[in-house]
Amino acid sequence: MSSISWRLFWRINSVIIALVITVGSLVPDPEAMGAPMSWSKWIASLLFGDPMSGDKVSHFLAYGALAFFSTLGFVSRLKHLLILFIGLLLYGGLMEGLQALGGVRSSDALDLVANALGALSGIIGALFMRALFDHFSIHLRTPIVR
Repeated sequence: MSSISWRLFWRINSVIIALVITVGSLVPDPEAMGAPMSWSKWIASLLFGDPMSGDKVSHFLAYGALAFFSTLGFVSRLKHLLILFIGLLLYGGLMEGLQALGGVRSSDALDLVANALGALSGIIGALFMRALFDHFSIHLRTPIVR
């Protein structure tokens, strides 16, 4: 796969993940999504001993995945990483604000913390993967220019 094909792959998946996050954030009952929430509750039980923290795990994983794919698909300059991170924080804030306006669900500041930590982890993971692939001369994208 050429670097353009990989870049398109990362971008398409970024859009899909953003759509899933939007739907998951705005549905009246996120428990109705079933399997994703049960996985999150299981992970929360393992990590924190509390399955009710599954919501925070979902936020962390979703924003981590979005940041990972977005970094690989859209970031070609180092300064764009900060723009991406701020954009993801604003997107998460927008989703939390829309939840509060809906009247059925409420916003939670800890969700924003989980979003931020997930986004930061996703960006770091993508940069690590780029460095690893560069080391082994596997070309997934154009290099980041300073």
